[in-house]
Amino acid sequence: MSAPSDPDDELQAVFGPRSGAAQPESVPINEALDDPAPPPAQSALIPPPARVALQRLLARGVLLARSHREEFGQLMACRDAIALILGSMGLSMQLHEDYGLAVLMRNEDAETAEGEEEGDDSDDDEGGLSLVRTSRLKLLHSLVLMALRLHYRERERAGDEQVIIDLDSLKDRLEPYWPLLHAEGRSDKHFNGAVRKLQDHGILLRVRGKEDQRLVSPVIVLALDSERLEIMVTEYSRLAGVEPQQNGA
Repeated sequence: MSAPSDPDDELQAVFGPRSGAAQPESVPINEALDDPAPPPAQSALIPPPARVALQRLLARGVLLARSHREEFGQLMACRDAIALILGSMGLSMQLHEDYGLAVLMRNEDAETAEGEEEGDDSDDDEGGLSLVRTSRLKLLHSLVLMALRLHYRERERAGDEQVIIDLDSLKDRLEPYWPLLHAEGRSDKHFNGAVRKLQDHGILLRVRGKEDQRLVSPVIVLALDSERLEIMVTEYSRLAGVEPQQNGA
């Protein structure tokens, strides 16, 4: 006949050892499960300087080598790794080496997934957010943009590395198209407002010490491509009854 069990032993079996009782030596969970030690943290995909350049591109949407040469070089050097990072967010980076221009774009498949409709420029919901700020241009703004694009093409063909335009010269280029505008639209106030509008979009940049001049940014090549430029020149010239300024004359 076996001896009766100790009630304390039965309680210990159910609830564990009593407080103060000797505890078994703990064993690390990875050792108990015979798992290897966790791997060390992987290094970043891109070095810190490239990370700063990418952050600047994400913040602005456009990065120019002219004003941020080191950052542009970092984007060029790490383009493959950056493509992976941006791709995971449905984004991509377009590098235009000839113009020293990096542009952040949203992938077409991401736009389709978000259910965007062509021509919908609403920014009230997440699907309507734009990475590069856009807006509809008034007629005067469009005419100024067209004149600038013609001037940019003319100076680019002449071999200019930087395209600078005098504001009075820009206004003279618009004179044939004044009949398309109401009288108030031809005023200096409205003209200066159109210049500021294009400065806000990075198409025009100030020239240090030259208040009457502006640098035409390579961004204008993306804002108005050659095909659309030809359409604008032909149509506005027809409406104004003037010869098309195909050569920027």
